[in-house]
Amino acid sequence: LISTVILGTIGFTLSRMATGISLLLTIISRHKPSNTFRLLAAVTLSFVVVVVLFLSISSFRERTFKRGEIPNSFAEMVETFDSSGRINRMWPAALASALESPLIGHGPGSARTVVALIMTQHERTEYNPHNEYLQVFHDFGLIGLLLLLGFWIPMMIRYWRLWNKSDREQDVQMAKWSMVAFLCVTLCVITAITANTFHYPFVTTTAFIIVGIADAVQERKNISNSAYPQILPEV
Repeated sequence: LISTVILGTIGFTLSRMATGISLLLTIISRHKPSNTFRLLAAVTLSFVVVVVLFLSISSFRERTFKRGEIPNSFAEMVETFDSSGRINRMWPAALASALESPLIGHGPGSARTVVALIMTQHERTEYNPHNEYLQVFHDFGLIGLLLLLGFWIPMMIRYWRLWNKSDREQDVQMAKWSMVAFLCVTLCVITAITANTFHYPFVTTTAFIIVGIADAVQERKNISNSAYPQILPEV
């Protein structure tokens, strides 16, 4: 019931990424990680559901396509797709500027000023490119981008493996916390493609709290399973 209410609330915001990722994470959470085929089938189904929602619900359709109508062909879909300026304005400008200094970048905050120059209707000196990876690549170059990916991707893989391992061992508590940690990290990694997720403390702080709890549960399990458990002093 709680999940349904949350999904409905997210849907009413008409946020395309939020609606899509919430459905994706909900479907993943309802499947066992060990059954890879069924999980992939469920993920594929979630993408189909998202596409159907965007095409059938007029409010989503108006936000997704410039004409507010269902495209007659794939070419028309690409042409009329509304990315809110990301694909045709913000991202090309930031990428072209980033390629001028691809190794070390142009320095912190420089991507915002580049994008602001082409988003003149907002009359702002800074404007986020709405892609964390592109912004890091522009500001800190390939070195910064690799450091960013080297943190988030291994963490996502770690909790996926821990969820799979705990589920096979029928450790319900560890499996649940590992799953939630994996979903939180996955949410950050995917939404950062079109949003400023790493700049949102209310997202990253919550995610890291959950990740910390998952690590604490795993550490407690390791201590209890140790042949020489740690002896804590009496208080």
